[in-house]
Amino acid sequence: MEWKKHPFAPRTGETLCHINELEDGNVTPFSFGEGKEAFSMVVYKREEMIRAYWNLCPHFRIPLNKPGGGILLYNDVLWCVHHSAEFRVEDGHCFSGPCQSGALERIDLEQIDGELKIV
Repeated sequence: MEWKKHPFAPRTGETLCHINELEDGNVTPFSFGEGKEAFSMVVYKREEMIRAYWNLCPHFRIPLNKPGGGILLYNDVLWCVHHSAEFRVEDGHCFSGPCQSGALERIDLEQIDGELKIV
């Protein structure tokens, strides 16, 4: 399923947050909806680079983190805690682990007057 088809996914034009709410060099999680059916995404910011991905490992299509747990980030690499898959933050490409050559599904954002909006 494409992320935009998820019933709780944010809609085009929806404001996600103000850019000042993102901590440089860190991952910020966002959720829409409640319970197991909620839509979860992660946003990474490093200086001017901002990347957003659906929080869904392509290996078994489960979140990168365990319920209630944080997103693991080490040396600008996102980790799936379930199977140790490693994803580059700049493009979401899996370069190590069971889903090599797969990738996280990117969510495009645009910045308007300091606010990040879903494209």
